[in-house]
Amino acid sequence: MNVVQLHGNIPFEKYQMAVELLRVIGLEVQTEEITEKEELPMNVIQGIEKGKKDIEQGRVIRSEDVRKKAQAICEN
Repeated sequence: MNVVQLHGNIPFEKYQMAVELLRVIGLEVQTEEITEKEELPMNVIQGIEKGKKDIEQGRVIRSEDVRKKAQAICEN
């Protein structure tokens, strides 16, 4: 079996294009996903926990409100 590893910090869109290209030419692509909380960087874990607390305390903004605000900013 041959293995191809992608090294470096490439944008997600380029990663998706590379994976799709390999599939198009008939190669099997096996991706590894992060499944364990311990595999995430500490700052990501802390951000998730903060987000959960914000939700529990009602500090949320509806996606529709965010979209409207972003649209208003873009129109100016």
